[in-house]
Amino acid sequence: MGHWSEPTWNAFGDILTNLEVALLDSARMLRLAAQVSGMVYGAGGEDVDAAAAAGAVVKEFKGRSLDSLVAEGIVTGCDYVKLDIEGGEPVALKGMEASLSRFRPKLSIAIYHEPEHFFDIPENLMRLLPDYRWYVRQ
Repeated sequence: MGHWSEPTWNAFGDILTNLEVALLDSARMLRLAAQVSGMVYGAGGEDVDAAAAAGAVVKEFKGRSLDSLVAEGIVTGCDYVKLDIEGGEPVALKGMEASLSRFRPKLSIAIYHEPEHFFDIPENLMRLLPDYRWYVRQ
C-alpha cells in the first residue's frame, strides 16, 4: 500500500514488485481512516465512520486475497509472510490459506491487536499448516 524507498529499490528493485493492494479475503474496496501524514490506522469497519465524523481523512484501497494474486500469476511464490496490520490479520490470513499450504512460507504474524487473536490465529494456522514449528514471542 505504500511506496518503497529509493535505497530499497536500488538494492532490491530487480526482485521487488510493488502491488498497491490491501491483503484481504476477497476482492473489494477497503476504507481506512488516515492521519494527516497519510499513514492509515485501524482495520476498517465502524471505526472508520467514527474517525471520519471526528475529522479524519478516509482513504479507499483496492483489496485482494493473496490466493487470487497467485491464481492469476501476479504472485509466483511466497517465502515469507509478515503481517502487522492493526487487527486485519485474520481476514488477510483467510485470503491466503491455499498459498500458505502450497508455498509453506516462514510466518511472522502479529497476534496482539485483539485478545482473541492470541488464541484464534495460532490455532487456525496450526490446523492449516501441520508440521510447522510454532513460537510466540515479543
